[in-house]
Amino acid sequence: MAVSARNQLTGTVSAVAMGAVNDEVELTLAGGAKLVAIVTHSSQQALGLAKGKEAIALIKAPWVTLATEDCGLKFSARNQFAGSVSTITEGAVNATVHIKTDAGFEIV
Repeated sequence: MAVSARNQLTGTVSAVAMGAVNDEVELTLAGGAKLVAIVTHSSQQALGLAKGKEAIALIKAPWVTLATEDCGLKFSARNQFAGSVSTITEGAVNATVHIKTDAGFEIV
């Protein structure tokens, strides 16, 4: 299957918290970083997402928010990864920024 999401993070399901409609699925990524995804209960069942199963988190680059430690803002998002800018490719309007996370994976 081909997908356009540039951030494809492989991990192992480490927890599933089931709700009436939505379930919370926690992935442990390489390096031990944790990522939480919310999926419908029916999707969790259809995908067979259970503790110990391998899964891939797909994150589109425009969904990523970058901030510095001293920006003074607080974010409610749980999926926050520290890292350093590895490359910046500037375009006429936007730029592509690659972040090498402290956990060892890259986010675009």
